[in-house]
Amino acid sequence: RRQRQMCIRDRSKSHWAYQDIEALKAKDIVSGDDTGLFRPEDNTSREEFLKMLLGALGIRENQASTASFADVDSNDWCYPYIATAVEAGIVNGISDTEFGKGRPVTREDMAVLCMRALNYVGKTLTEVSEARNFIDADSIADYAQESVTAMQIYGVINGYEDGSFAPKNNAVRAEAAKIINRISE
Repeated sequence: RRQRQMCIRDRSKSHWAYQDIEALKAKDIVSGDDTGLFRPEDNTSREEFLKMLLGALGIRENQASTASFADVDSNDWCYPYIATAVEAGIVNGISDTEFGKGRPVTREDMAVLCMRALNYVGKTLTEVSEARNFIDADSIADYAQESVTAMQIYGVINGYEDGSFAPKNNAVRAEAAKIINRISE
Protein backbone atom coordinates (compact mmCIF):
# COMPACT_ATOMS: atom_id res chain seq x y z
CA ARG A 1 0.00 0.00 0.00
CA ARG A 2 2.81 2.41 0.89
CA GLN A 3 4.46 1.90 -2.54
CA ARG A 4 1.29 2.96 -4.35
CA GLN A 5 0.95 6.11 -2.28
CA MET A 6 4.60 7.02 -2.80
CA CYS A 7 4.31 6.48 -6.54
CA ILE A 8 2.33 9.69 -6.97
CA ARG A 9 4.83 11.93 -5.13
CA ASP A 10 6.61 13.25 -8.20
CA ARG A 11 3.72 14.44 -10.33
CA SER A 12 0.55 16.40 -9.82
CA LYS A 13 -2.99 15.59 -10.79
CA SER A 14 -2.60 18.21 -13.52
CA HIS A 15 0.18 16.24 -15.27
CA TRP A 16 -0.96 15.36 -18.82
CA ALA A 17 -0.47 11.62 -18.24
CA TYR A 18 -1.67 11.49 -14.62
CA GLN A 19 -4.85 9.49 -15.36
CA ASP A 20 -2.97 6.96 -17.51
CA ILE A 21 -0.25 6.47 -14.90
CA GLU A 22 -2.86 6.04 -12.16
CA ALA A 23 -4.82 3.52 -14.27
CA LEU A 24 -1.69 1.44 -14.86
CA LYS A 25 -0.65 1.74 -11.23
CA ALA A 26 -4.07 0.42 -10.16
CA LYS A 27 -3.48 -2.64 -12.40
CA ASP A 28 0.05 -3.13 -10.96
CA ILE A 29 1.60 -2.49 -14.37
CA VAL A 30 3.69 0.50 -13.21
CA SER A 31 5.06 1.54 -9.85
CA GLY A 32 7.59 3.88 -8.39
CA ASP A 33 11.28 3.20 -8.19
CA ASP A 34 13.06 2.28 -4.94
CA THR A 35 12.49 5.83 -3.66
CA GLY A 36 8.80 5.83 -4.63
CA LEU A 37 9.16 8.11 -7.65
CA PHE A 38 7.64 7.36 -11.04
CA ARG A 39 9.89 9.86 -12.88
CA PRO A 40 7.38 10.63 -15.68
CA GLU A 41 9.81 12.75 -17.70
CA ASP A 42 12.69 10.23 -17.64
CA ASN A 43 13.37 8.13 -20.70
CA THR A 44 11.79 4.68 -20.83
CA SER A 45 14.26 1.88 -21.48
CA ARG A 46 13.51 -0.84 -23.99
CA GLU A 47 13.18 -3.43 -21.22
CA GLU A 48 10.93 -1.22 -19.06
CA PHE A 49 8.60 -0.68 -22.00
CA LEU A 50 8.48 -4.41 -22.71
CA LYS A 51 7.63 -5.20 -19.10
CA MET A 52 4.74 -2.69 -19.16
CA LEU A 53 3.54 -3.91 -22.56
CA LEU A 54 3.51 -7.59 -21.62
CA GLY A 55 1.78 -6.83 -18.33
CA ALA A 56 -0.88 -4.65 -19.93
CA LEU A 57 -1.79 -7.30 -22.49
CA GLY A 58 -1.67 -10.19 -20.04
CA ILE A 59 1.33 -11.86 -21.66
CA ARG A 60 2.98 -13.80 -18.86
CA GLU A 61 6.74 -14.16 -18.84
CA ASN A 62 7.86 -17.67 -19.55
CA GLN A 63 10.74 -18.74 -17.31
CA ALA A 64 11.70 -21.48 -19.79
CA SER A 65 12.25 -18.98 -22.59
CA THR A 66 15.73 -18.09 -23.72
CA ALA A 67 17.15 -14.91 -25.13
CA SER A 68 20.73 -14.97 -26.30
CA PHE A 69 21.94 -11.38 -26.31
CA ALA A 70 25.40 -10.39 -25.12
CA ASP A 71 23.95 -7.48 -23.11
CA VAL A 72 21.25 -9.49 -21.28
CA ASP A 73 22.21 -11.89 -18.51
CA SER A 74 19.84 -14.63 -17.39
CA ASN A 75 20.02 -13.15 -13.86
CA ASP A 76 18.82 -9.68 -14.96
CA TRP A 77 15.38 -8.63 -13.66
CA CYS A 78 14.29 -8.04 -17.26
CA TYR A 79 15.48 -11.37 -18.69
CA PRO A 80 12.12 -13.21 -18.46
CA TYR A 81 10.32 -10.32 -20.18
CA ILE A 82 12.86 -10.04 -22.98
CA ALA A 83 12.99 -13.81 -23.51
CA THR A 84 9.19 -14.03 -23.59
CA ALA A 85 8.92 -11.14 -26.04
CA VAL A 86 11.60 -12.64 -28.30
CA GLU A 87 9.89 -16.04 -28.26
CA ALA A 88 6.54 -14.39 -29.09
CA GLY A 89 8.06 -12.44 -31.99
CA ILE A 90 7.32 -9.10 -30.31
CA VAL A 91 10.88 -7.82 -30.08
CA ASN A 92 14.17 -8.20 -31.90
CA GLY A 93 17.51 -6.94 -30.75
CA ILE A 94 19.17 -3.84 -32.08
CA SER A 95 21.52 -6.33 -33.72
CA ASP A 96 21.79 -10.10 -33.92
CA THR A 97 23.81 -10.17 -30.69
CA GLU A 98 22.60 -7.14 -28.73
CA PHE A 99 19.16 -6.36 -27.27
CA GLY A 100 19.91 -2.75 -26.41
CA LYS A 101 19.40 -3.13 -22.67
CA GLY A 102 19.40 0.21 -20.91
CA ARG A 103 18.83 2.14 -24.11
CA PRO A 104 15.76 4.34 -24.40
CA VAL A 105 12.91 3.05 -26.52
CA THR A 106 12.14 5.29 -29.49
CA ARG A 107 8.68 6.41 -30.53
CA GLU A 108 8.82 4.34 -33.72
CA ASP A 109 9.94 1.25 -31.82
CA MET A 110 7.08 1.69 -29.34
CA ALA A 111 4.67 1.61 -32.29
CA VAL A 112 6.26 -1.56 -33.65
CA LEU A 113 6.32 -3.33 -30.28
CA CYS A 114 2.68 -2.39 -29.60
CA MET A 115 1.54 -3.62 -33.01
CA ARG A 116 3.41 -6.92 -32.69
CA ALA A 117 2.10 -7.49 -29.16
CA LEU A 118 -1.48 -6.71 -30.19
CA ASN A 119 -1.14 -9.14 -33.10
CA TYR A 120 0.32 -11.78 -30.78
CA VAL A 121 -2.67 -11.65 -28.41
CA GLY A 122 -5.15 -11.26 -31.28
CA LYS A 123 -6.48 -7.93 -30.07
CA THR A 124 -7.82 -5.45 -32.60
CA LEU A 125 -8.35 -1.79 -31.91
CA THR A 126 -10.94 0.55 -33.35
CA GLU A 127 -9.87 3.12 -35.90
CA VAL A 128 -10.50 6.61 -34.56
CA SER A 129 -8.96 8.81 -37.25
CA GLU A 130 -7.69 8.97 -40.79
CA ALA A 131 -4.02 8.37 -41.49
CA ARG A 132 -1.92 11.52 -41.13
CA ASN A 133 0.96 12.43 -43.34
CA PHE A 134 3.57 13.43 -40.77
CA ILE A 135 5.99 16.13 -41.92
CA ASP A 136 8.89 13.86 -40.93
CA ALA A 137 7.42 10.67 -42.41
CA ASP A 138 10.59 9.99 -44.45
CA SER A 139 12.57 9.69 -41.22
CA ILE A 140 10.38 6.81 -39.98
CA ALA A 141 12.31 3.56 -40.49
CA ASP A 142 10.93 1.23 -43.17
CA TYR A 143 10.28 -1.52 -40.60
CA ALA A 144 8.16 0.92 -38.54
CA GLN A 145 6.07 2.66 -41.23
CA GLU A 146 3.06 0.34 -41.09
CA SER A 147 3.02 0.19 -37.28
CA VAL A 148 3.31 3.97 -36.87
CA THR A 149 0.40 4.48 -39.28
CA ALA A 150 -1.72 1.84 -37.54
CA MET A 151 -1.03 3.15 -34.05
CA GLN A 152 -1.87 6.70 -35.21
CA ILE A 153 -5.13 5.57 -36.86
CA TYR A 154 -6.07 3.73 -33.66
CA GLY A 155 -5.35 6.85 -31.61
CA VAL A 156 -2.64 5.13 -29.61
CA ILE A 157 0.39 7.21 -30.64
CA ASN A 158 -0.18 10.64 -32.06
CA GLY A 159 2.14 13.15 -33.57
CA TYR A 160 2.97 16.58 -32.29
CA GLU A 161 1.19 19.89 -32.87
CA ASP A 162 3.73 20.87 -35.53
CA GLY A 163 2.69 17.86 -37.65
CA SER A 164 5.76 15.74 -36.85
CA PHE A 165 5.91 12.24 -35.42
CA ALA A 166 9.52 12.42 -34.16
CA PRO A 167 10.16 8.70 -34.72
CA LYS A 168 13.73 8.70 -33.40
CA ASN A 169 12.88 10.62 -30.21
CA ASN A 170 13.23 8.72 -26.96
CA ALA A 171 9.94 8.02 -25.24
CA VAL A 172 9.57 9.28 -21.69
CA ARG A 173 7.86 7.22 -19.02
CA ALA A 174 4.69 9.35 -19.14
CA GLU A 175 4.37 8.79 -22.91
CA ALA A 176 4.90 5.07 -22.45
CA ALA A 177 2.23 4.95 -19.73
CA LYS A 178 -0.28 6.79 -21.92
CA ILE A 179 0.35 4.45 -24.87
CA ILE A 180 0.26 1.29 -22.75
CA ASN A 181 -2.97 2.42 -21.09
CA ARG A 182 -4.59 3.10 -24.48
CA ILE A 183 -3.88 -0.36 -25.83
CA SER A 184 -4.93 -2.07 -22.60
CA GLU A 185 -8.37 -0.45 -22.40
